[in-house]
Amino acid sequence: MELLKRKPHFKVILQDQVGVIEQAKKYWAKEYPQAIEEKKVEFVPFNFLANQAVKGCDVYYIKSVLHDWPDAQCLVILQNIRNAMKPESRLIIHEVSIHTAAYFAQCEAEHPPEPLLPDWGAPAAKTYKFDFVMMALLGTRARTLEEVVALWYGQP
Repeated sequence: MELLKRKPHFKVILQDQVGVIEQAKKYWAKEYPQAIEEKKVEFVPFNFLANQAVKGCDVYYIKSVLHDWPDAQCLVILQNIRNAMKPESRLIIHEVSIHTAAYFAQCEAEHPPEPLLPDWGAPAAKTYKFDFVMMALLGTRARTLEEVVALWYGQP
């Protein structure tokens, strides 16, 4: 919503589960009705495990989705998005990521300053607890940046 307010020439297509879309319609009608009136926002009920995303968008943005699903379902979600994308489309993945507790030469992630551990030590504790809860309750997990990139390339 804030992006659309700052970039009024954009068009936003919200795709989510039916219940979420119904809540979004009410929220947008209250907070930014002008966007609805001017058809700057479109609400599309969507099951990302069964449906393809809207085709031909310039940017696809998913937030807090992949951590809810095991690798096999993440591959389906990402493939459904990939199939909808134009060659010049971009995908922005907004997820909590975890840092490993060891340094790896091939890792491109930012390294903390000494004497902090490679996983940022105590400041990362909340993320690791979140990861453990996701694994215990849902059989899924938070992933490192490298693991998310591997999923994009179909390598769980």
